[in-house]
Amino acid sequence: RDWSSDVCSSDLDKLAQRLIEDGQILKWTGKKYAPPKQGIDPKSLRGSVIDDQQALRQGFEKAGTTVFPYISDGYIHDGNTDKGAQQVMFSFTVPETGNYSVRFGYTAHENRASNVPVSITHQLGTREVTINQQITPPIDGLFKPLGTFAFQSNQEYLITISNRETDGYVVVDAIQVVPLESSPE
Repeated sequence: RDWSSDVCSSDLDKLAQRLIEDGQILKWTGKKYAPPKQGIDPKSLRGSVIDDQQALRQGFEKAGTTVFPYISDGYIHDGNTDKGAQQVMFSFTVPETGNYSVRFGYTAHENRASNVPVSITHQLGTREVTINQQITPPIDGLFKPLGTFAFQSNQEYLITISNRETDGYVVVDAIQVVPLESSPE
């Protein structure tokens, strides 16, 4: 049944007037939200930046641009589902043997996980760290340092971000690898 025929326009006018008198906004005339058209160019950053679009993924099929800043065209996330079944793997090599600062790029928000497991393979083995994505990354609001690691040139290394046992959305944007001598940390 089409109920609109049961409501006459004078009833709608009265309802609109009553809502306005009660302080309700019927038509938004304020500033419109427009997400940034483009994120930060990874080539403008120090060291090597590997964007999420270059990573291998199991799950992490959701994309986002709501929270800024981010690298390139946005970030990916786990949709806060399938805990333990989703991961993102960044593979990389370094041009010269040495120590590097490794950083994880994500956008912070109160709905993010406070216990994101990140695994870093390096010259001496593997290190696991836990990241609280509710806290804004300290480096330009983009990157959270994972530590300083030794890497051998021309050898492949892996950084894995998982949603195993996490307590919120897990967001992945990029990994940055910066030679230690150019890192101010």
